Amino acid sequence: MIKLLKDESGYSLVEVIASIMILTIAIIPMVAMFDMGLNAATRGSDYDQARAFANQQLELTRVLPYSDVRDNYPVALSTPNSSGAYASTSLPAPEGVTLPGGSTYTVNKQYVLVQSYTFPATIANSSTDSGAILVRITVNWGSNSSITISNLVTENLS
Repeated sequence: MIKLLKDESGYSLVEVIASIMILTIAIIPMVAMFDMGLNAATRGSDYDQARAFANQQLELTRVLPYSDVRDNYPVALSTPNSSGAYASTSLPAPEGVTLPGGSTYTVNKQYVLVQSYTFPATIANSSTDSGAILVRITVNWGSNSSITISNLVTENLS
C-alpha cells in the first residue's frame, strides 16, 4: 500500500496554491483593462451624443431666416445684453434629442461685423445688428467635458 502511494503522481497543495497566485496576478491587470475600455467607450459615446446634439441645434440656424435667428432663436423675443450677446443657459433638450446624462447646453448669439471674407474670415464683435450673428452652442457633461460648435448666420442682402 505504501508503495502505491509513492508511485502516484499529481500536484501537491503548495503547487496548486502557487499556480492560483500566479493566475490571480496575471488576471487582475486584465480586469483593469476591461474597466478602462468601458470608461473610454462611455466617454466616446457621450462626446458623440453632445456633438450630434450641438450640430442638430446649429442646423436650425442654417434653415431659419436671419430674422428668426435674430429674434426667436433659441427663445422667443430674446434681447441682447449690454455687449449685444444673447445667452440662454441650461435649456431643456428638444423632444427626441439624446444628451449625455447630467448635460446642460448654452446658446450664445453675438452680433458681429465681418471684416474679411477671405479664408479664414475675420470677424469682430458688434453691439448693433450688422447683418451677421455668430451662434455658439456649448454642451457640458460630466465633471469637465464640453464641446462648442459655432455658425455664422448672415442676412441675405440680395
